[in-house]
Amino acid sequence: MAACQSAVQTAIPPPPPGNTPSPAEVIAASTPEEWRALDPENTLYMDFPNGRVVIELAPQFAPNHVANIKALSREGFFVNGAVTRVQDNFVTQWASAQDPERKPKVGVEKLTAEFTLPRNA
Repeated sequence: MAACQSAVQTAIPPPPPGNTPSPAEVIAASTPEEWRALDPENTLYMDFPNGRVVIELAPQFAPNHVANIKALSREGFFVNGAVTRVQDNFVTQWASAQDPERKPKVGVEKLTAEFTLPRNA
């Protein structure tokens, strides 16, 4: 088992240090033409003790999930919660700080996956 671990660890080298720009560097290097206004109907603002998080929802990719996120947000399901994982331009996950036994009033806990965009879209 140790040999397998060693082989796996050396098979994929770590990324070179300093090659991944910080969010501030990406913003500083951008031009006005690379920005666009957010759609207010699909922009979610979440305030946390460390600051505000702005999430642009993408109904063209996951309409049921967007509708559910809006419903859960409107009912206050994520109040005092936390963002638990972010994968840029793909997914954000957050958790409710409420009682784990609490069920959503309007939104639902689990949905069928929506990971594709039709070719004709």
